[in-house]
Amino acid sequence: MSKRKRESLNAGGASVNGYTHKRARYDDGNVRIENGGADPTQSEVLPPSGTFEDATLSNEERRAVRKVGKDSKKERRKARRELEEGVARKKPDVRARQADGTSQSVSSHNGKKDPHKRLTLATWKITEAIGGNLLNIDPGFSADENFLFLAYRSCVNVYSTNSSLHVRSLCIRRGNAVSGFALSRENPDRLYISSSSGLIEEWEWESGKRLSMWDISSQIYDLKLAFGSYTGEGSDIVYTVDKKKGQWMITAHRLSSDAKSQKAELQTVLKSKEPITAMKVLGKDQIIVAVTQQRIAIGFTSSPRHCPLRDRAYSWRDIECPEWITSMDAKVRPTTTSSATTIGSATSSISNTDTEIDVVAGGLKGSIFRYEDLLGKLIRRERTKGSPIPTPQRLHWHRNAVGSVRWSLDGNYLISGGEETVMVLWQLDTGRKQMLPHLSAALESIVVSPSGSSYAVRLANNSAMVLSTAELEPTVSISGLQVPAASASPIPTPYMATVNNPVSQTRSLLPSLAIAVSSEHPNQLFAATPTSYSSRTVMLPSYNATHLQTLDILSATQISKQALTRTKVTDLNLGPESNIIEEPNVTMIQLSQDGQCMATIDEWSPPLRDVEPFNIDTETAKKNRKSQLEIYLKFWLWNRDAKDWELVARVDNPHSHLSGDTRTGIQLLDMISEPAPSGFATVGSDSTVKIWREHNRTRNGVEVRGKDGRTLKNWECEVHVQLPTFDLLLASNVTSKLAYSEDGSLLVVGHQDAARGVVHVLDTYDWKVLTSLPNLVVGQLLGVGLIDRHLIVLSEQLLVWDLIDNSPSFVKPLETQGLTTQALSLFGFLAVDQSNLNFAISLPEIKKDAQHGVITEEKLRSSILVLNPKSDIPLYTASLPHALTALVPYEQRKGYLAVDSAAEIRIVTPTVSFKKSQPGNFSKALPPSTGMESVFNVGNPFATSKFTNTIPTMASSDLQDNDCPVVRAHQLADIFGNGPSLSLPPVHVLFEQVAALCSQK
Repeated sequence: MSKRKRESLNAGGASVNGYTHKRARYDDGNVRIENGGADPTQSEVLPPSGTFEDATLSNEERRAVRKVGKDSKKERRKARRELEEGVARKKPDVRARQADGTSQSVSSHNGKKDPHKRLTLATWKITEAIGGNLLNIDPGFSADENFLFLAYRSCVNVYSTNSSLHVRSLCIRRGNAVSGFALSRENPDRLYISSSSGLIEEWEWESGKRLSMWDISSQIYDLKLAFGSYTGEGSDIVYTVDKKKGQWMITAHRLSSDAKSQKAELQTVLKSKEPITAMKVLGKDQIIVAVTQQRIAIGFTSSPRHCPLRDRAYSWRDIECPEWITSMDAKVRPTTTSSATTIGSATSSISNTDTEIDVVAGGLKGSIFRYEDLLGKLIRRERTKGSPIPTPQRLHWHRNAVGSVRWSLDGNYLISGGEETVMVLWQLDTGRKQMLPHLSAALESIVVSPSGSSYAVRLANNSAMVLSTAELEPTVSISGLQVPAASASPIPTPYMATVNNPVSQTRSLLPSLAIAVSSEHPNQLFAATPTSYSSRTVMLPSYNATHLQTLDILSATQISKQALTRTKVTDLNLGPESNIIEEPNVTMIQLSQDGQCMATIDEWSPPLRDVEPFNIDTETAKKNRKSQLEIYLKFWLWNRDAKDWELVARVDNPHSHLSGDTRTGIQLLDMISEPAPSGFATVGSDSTVKIWREHNRTRNGVEVRGKDGRTLKNWECEVHVQLPTFDLLLASNVTSKLAYSEDGSLLVVGHQDAARGVVHVLDTYDWKVLTSLPNLVVGQLLGVGLIDRHLIVLSEQLLVWDLIDNSPSFVKPLETQGLTTQALSLFGFLAVDQSNLNFAISLPEIKKDAQHGVITEEKLRSSILVLNPKSDIPLYTASLPHALTALVPYEQRKGYLAVDSAAEIRIVTPTVSFKKSQPGNFSKALPPSTGMESVFNVGNPFATSKFTNTIPTMASSDLQDNDCPVVRAHQLADIFGNGPSLSLPPVHVLFEQVAALCSQK
């Protein structure tokens, strides 16, 4: 690319990760994407769509557009600006924005036809976030207990308690995050949702209609309504925990049920310098119980509920708890005659009826503190000098912080849970305990239903369930993508120091997510997930992925889950010194092309604290720890009957044992599946590439069969290639990436260490290195790919290399904002769609409002760019609110699937269908060859490729007889499923899937 042309491309326009392009909008609804100062008559035009305003340009405006291309650069800009201002005066400018606020664009080829172009109109879109992590907000029941409410970052989802199916989502305004929700006491079909930015929205949740919205101009951390039955008095009093100018407050808001009312009466009832971590409103809005770190505060008023809020003055009393409070619950208990006489006039001033306030608090160290008649005792202590401080009853079973504690509806039981994965029922009269052990993860929230017949439990692995109180059997189960949450609790729990860990450890960045998708398993995502993780955990969690979770992509709900490594889900996962026992970590997952085989890699090494006593210093211990690394390559086979994966083979230390080297510690850096039906390629830090293929298991020359009569399989290393590169065994921070060509004739291996990098191109016919390309990697290597004749290398620059011309098609430096190599390697991705001739890249960015200091995933976001290998102008750009942890091609939608650190799934897909086209002229221009030998002048250029004549020929009569597609019943069942219509994907998705079946021959 010439210097002048490069300057014209970079002149003006918006810039995303170093990409610059101009976008002109006209009143005819068309969007013209211009190549930097190029003639606007040569720019491509997007036709009007539903998001653009439909209009036409007048003749004068068209002549002005033609005149623009003839003026000088300065005059051109001035004329275009005047033209756009004139059009804006004629009709309002309609921004061509996607649903998430991102712009759409197309690439320009200066009017030239692209023989490989398969996308008719290059308009792309990105879906709304699917799924996500459950927030640290208690679930809620509807009044009839037929529905369950769960809070996510941008919405509150409604689920049926009869079928566990998702009914609808109540999405708040874009850019906000849910901070709380509560059902109306006046109208049970109304739901209030608060956002952290200060908005309170009123929804009719049965119809999914937003009714009203209020802005209180302060940060909201929690929202509550009075606990009790529905009153029907006409207006609700909503209580929020706010923070404004560093001051924590509890504010009462009287919100009218009239949809036209947008003003609310409000009154601040409590101010605190310490964070308010929990709140509950009791009675007829006359009693408020709040928690501030280690203190319990109770406020009461004798004013009736219907009086103005400015006349409702609360009197507050507090008491210090022996431990930091992690959970709290309170209830109103009617008093007996004797107890009412004891309190005397103080009781009558609290309420119109004789009541007592019982409070229970869960502590950071595992204790539960039960206070009986706490408010009455505090009043008595004020009036009687020398009265003792109320002493709580202490219940202790939990080893760590109490995640949640609740009163039963009748007040005879306490229900608690924590990191032990056990729900404990405390019978207060007898002191006996009943336990429900072996839950799938730590308990973070417990809610009792209005009738007391069910418990809603939210777990730390992004799942929730409803248990019956009689049998303690689950009746509802809802599970999302179970990855660690990037967003920590808004009010962090303090670190509990121990003898062996006196100082809090620094939490590392979230690891990349190992995922896989396959066309043979439509709408299913396979992800390696950890056992559980809680943002409120006392100890430093382990992110090691131990399970394979199968997820339905369209609904983000779990289909199945199975262990891939040895696990300790419900056992005591602590060593003698109270250290977490680390489990193996699954780092890679790959599916074969037919979807019947899966390969996984898991690693484990002893903790540094166990190795240090046997070494002189820490550095020596780290080196010896690497030598003790255990690596397992496992091969799995899909069992159609059991609907799960069966382990058929395991290879220990695959890149050391088979090569004759008995040393351990040779790490596997990348793995990829072959385009052939079943086969996998791996590359290790020993600069070797190995090809693993499936073989029939034999014994004495006879095939071994299983109980079902099927031949058993073995996996063996069929090919072993030593790369001609420098010794990377002694280098640090070694990175390798693999990529196959679409037909499998080429294998690209990218190698990089801290000093240099090289890209090798291998011919898969005889496994010879055709060429080695140095100096293509700048900084951290993030990925390599092949599209037709183009080699794509993503590092701290994007480089597309033409293998035929042996020259770069384009090179584009990328803005890394000074991010560390670790952050780039974890959150930078390259995904290639070879069938549709485009690719996508993703790079992390630092948020504008991020504070200075250590970079964490909460401070990062990501941008996605979709490009064609022939142009450096993106087909589409999108900015996401969180850092991506995975990006893979998604053939089902002809686009890409992205997963971010908030467990949200998004699909980047074209808005129009792709054209089926024949291969370009590149394949016709070359004689039959073994891969790329004729291009690089290696070997015999006219040798027959092993991929030649592998497809049997058919006569024309056979083609005519078999021209009609055959659609099986089980294929339609895979698309429509057996569930109700509520669980089906959108209609356009069903249509695409059925059309794909009918187009098969």
